[in-house]
Amino acid sequence: MADKSEVTPDSVVLEEASAHEDASFEPTNYEDEDDEDLELEGGDMEVELGFLGEKEAHLYGPFGEWDGGKVGGSPVWLHPNTHVDVKCSGCDKNMSFLLQIYCPLDHPEQAFHRSLARTFRSQLPQDNLYYANHEDINYRPLDHVNKSLHRCALCGLKATFSCSACHVAHYCSKEHQKDHWKHGHKQDCPQCLVTHELFEDVAHATALEDNGSKFLFPEYAIHIDPEPATTEAKMMHDFEQAQTSRRVATNDDVFTDDSAIDISQKDLSSLLGSSPAVDKTYLAFLTRVAMAKDQVLRYCRWNIEQDAVLWVHSTDRPTDVPVCAGCGEPRLFEFQVMPQLLYHLKLSGEDSIESLAATNAGKHELDWGTLVVYTCPNSCSQGRHDSAELIEEFVWRQTPLEQREEEQRLE
Repeated sequence: MADKSEVTPDSVVLEEASAHEDASFEPTNYEDEDDEDLELEGGDMEVELGFLGEKEAHLYGPFGEWDGGKVGGSPVWLHPNTHVDVKCSGCDKNMSFLLQIYCPLDHPEQAFHRSLARTFRSQLPQDNLYYANHEDINYRPLDHVNKSLHRCALCGLKATFSCSACHVAHYCSKEHQKDHWKHGHKQDCPQCLVTHELFEDVAHATALEDNGSKFLFPEYAIHIDPEPATTEAKMMHDFEQAQTSRRVATNDDVFTDDSAIDISQKDLSSLLGSSPAVDKTYLAFLTRVAMAKDQVLRYCRWNIEQDAVLWVHSTDRPTDVPVCAGCGEPRLFEFQVMPQLLYHLKLSGEDSIESLAATNAGKHELDWGTLVVYTCPNSCSQGRHDSAELIEEFVWRQTPLEQREEEQRLE
C-alpha cells in the first residue's frame, strides 16, 4: 500500500516511519571488493523476476489461475470476508493499493493459499470454505461470503457510508466518493438505482484501470519468469560492454537501447535519481538488472545462506529487522519491489522518467530505490483463529542514491 494523498518519503509505504524506528542502518564499504564479484553478485541463487503485463480477467477469479500478482487498482482479497482499515501512519488517511503477489506454500498447512499485499500477509489452509483443494480451481461457494461487508467502490477497502442517491455504491471516504463520481459513477448512478446492484460502464472502468486516478494506480498483471542463469547473464554483460565500447568509439549514444526494452539504462539511472555512479554496489545493481531491465519485482524467498537483496547502493540498509511478533522467529527476505515500477505508475499524469526525476529534488513525491519485504519464515498465524485477519510484515525502503547522498552532505 502507498499513500497517494500525501506522497512524502515517510508515507511511501505502509508503516514506513515505524519501520525505520525499529530498524537501523549502517553504511557498507565495497571499495575493497572485486569488480567481477560485484557484477555477478548473488548469481548462483534462484531468483524469480516479475514483469508487468496487461491486466487479465483471472486476476478477479480463482487464485489457482494466478501465476504472479497484480499492480494497482484495488486488492483482490484472498479471504472474501477480510474487512480492514489500512491507514497511513503519518496522515491517517486510507492508503492507495500498490501491489500484491500470490505465493502459496505447501508447508505449513495454513499457508497453502498465501498472498502478500503491501505488506500484509493473508493466508488460508488447503482445506477451506472458499477455494477447492483439488483440481477444480473454479470451486468457490459464495454462501460463506459475508455479504453485509461493504467495500469502497473505488479502492476495495472497508466502506463506512454509501452514495446518497443510489445507496448501492459504498465508500471509505468523501475523497474516494468524489473521485469515483468524477470517473464514471455520475453516469452510472441511475442504473444502480434501478438494478440495486453496483453498475460500472465498461468504458469508465477500463479508463480507470488503464490510467488510474488521484487515489488509484493503473492496473497491471505481474508475470513471473526465472532470472537468467549466471553464465547467460555474464555472456549478455560482455556483449553489452562490447556494444557500449563500439558506441563510444563511434560517438553514438551509449545508452541507445537496441533491444526494444522500454526502459533503457539511461532511464533507469535517471529514475534512481543518481549522478554518475561511484558506488560499486550501484554499479553492481545496474549490471545485474541490465539482463532484464523491465523487471519490477525480484522474488527469492528465505535464502539463509546469503543476502538475496539486490541493493541499489551501499548505505541505508536495515541491521535489525524486527522478529515475527507471533512466533519470535527472525523475519527473512522474501521479495523486493524495483524502482522500474515507478516508470509505469503515471504519477500526477506524468509517465516519463525525466518528468519524475525532475521532481526528486523536492522530496515530496512517491519514490524509492527499492522496497524490501521481510516475512515470517514459518508463515505463522500469530495465534489468530480468524483467517480473515491480515498479518502485518516488515518493509524497508531504501532511498534513491542521490537522495541518500544529499542527506549525507547535510549531516
